[in-house]
Amino acid sequence: MNELPHFAEQLDNIPQSTWKWSSEGVIVLLRSRCPYESVGLKDVVIPRGTLGSVEEDTRIVRWHTNVSLFDVAVCDMQILLQQASLGLSAIKMETLQRVQKLLAFFQVVFSQLELARGRRIQSLILALVERFASSGAATAASELLAACFSCLAASLNPDNAAQLATQLHSAGVLPVFQRQQPMGSASYDASTPVSAGLVGNVLAGVECPQGNYPLTIAWLKLVTAFVQVNF
Repeated sequence: MNELPHFAEQLDNIPQSTWKWSSEGVIVLLRSRCPYESVGLKDVVIPRGTLGSVEEDTRIVRWHTNVSLFDVAVCDMQILLQQASLGLSAIKMETLQRVQKLLAFFQVVFSQLELARGRRIQSLILALVERFASSGAATAASELLAACFSCLAASLNPDNAAQLATQLHSAGVLPVFQRQQPMGSASYDASTPVSAGLVGNVLAGVECPQGNYPLTIAWLKLVTAFVQVNF
């Protein structure tokens, strides 16, 4: 779970002066490379001398070296945050899909993460939720947000439930009453207005017309997780 056996990237993104073809039909890296250095991230390093196999049809090179899955995930999520900060047109589908796949993986293994790494991933997920909720890109990224909610559900425990609920409420993503209900009341005032939040808006504007409900299902999964930790 800690390491990937290779790292893949577009060959066209690598300066040609930093690699060469070998007689075995693979490329050799002439100097160490930080794939995320262009956005100021240097946690992932491909060492000098690493061999890479190139897929001719896609121009993707797979470097044959172990890399930290955690470091790759953190870098990809930070890149997506940077892209979202520049507007919807700056978000690359490749980055979006990579992060969705990573979140699907972390949803399964979250309980196995070291505490510090778990908190780091959870923090980045919350940042993604807040960024996409406020950027106007939520409807275009409903599946990403669904993956975020599912992963947050997997990360929930009695120690972080209150903080997580507060951050989600502040981000305006959840349906909430606009006026506080009486404590201990078994019923609610039907005249109390409800803010649909991000979840409600996506449900009405995207999921109902399409007949597909990934964000709503993930939200229900998150609500269930809160109930299970007796929040």
